Amino acid sequence: MAAAGSDRGVGAPAGTGPVAVRRCADACAVRPRLTFALTRQGREVPLTVPQGAEVLLEAPLPCPGVDRRREVLRTTALPFGCVLLDGLEQWGRLDLFAAADGYGAFDTDVTVTLDASAGGLSVADAGRNDIDVRGGLTERGTGTLTPTGRNRYTGGTVLVQGTLVAGGKDARHGDVRITDGAPGFAERLRVRGAYAQDAGTLEVVLRAGRRAPLAVRHWRYRVARRRCRCGSAASGHLPRAAPCRSSTRRGCAAGSPGSR
Repeated sequence: MAAAGSDRGVGAPAGTGPVAVRRCADACAVRPRLTFALTRQGREVPLTVPQGAEVLLEAPLPCPGVDRRREVLRTTALPFGCVLLDGLEQWGRLDLFAAADGYGAFDTDVTVTLDASAGGLSVADAGRNDIDVRGGLTERGTGTLTPTGRNRYTGGTVLVQGTLVAGGKDARHGDVRITDGAPGFAERLRVRGAYAQDAGTLEVVLRAGRRAPLAVRHWRYRVARRRCRCGSAASGHLPRAAPCRSSTRRGCAAGSPGSR
């Protein structure tokens, strides 16, 4: 995971910058207008995405493919029971504002492949929705992916290739495994299961007065060449690589400079 250059898609770069603030304001303005502020009635009925609706996401989500775009529409849809929206084909339940920011849930395991050579959003993409449920995320390819929602999915995260940035504020994941590629942390990430890194370098920045960017319940060491770098944001200095160690189960990211 590392710095991203996009501002939308499986998530977009998070933060408190002008784009993030504007997006939050837009969401607050759009939400009541989607349902005309009318009271929802009745039971929940799963959405069957209307035939051909996936073409509406070809511009904001060019990478996932037809089936994935339909899944994005399904997981971000408005609930059943909103007056005026529950027509026969249920077009009114599509929430295109949320869908433009990627998946709303991982009901099954999801694989995202970004080919940086294709340019555009394949170079750097993001997903800003809050994702939960039991599925997991796998990234492949050469691009950069930055999920930025308050994610709570339990299926785990696997980085096979590319760059994966944990950009969601206080996100909580299941197991995390890095088989190759570059992991990074723009915001705090809590790994509720095990963190395993087979190759590469784990780099984190320690900021004075702030919580550790990475908190891990269980470390699993797999190869001797894996290294952890802990740097100071104040000095901009990144010390010589040292093996990851943890006596607090939070890893070197949670340690003081003297414990590197």
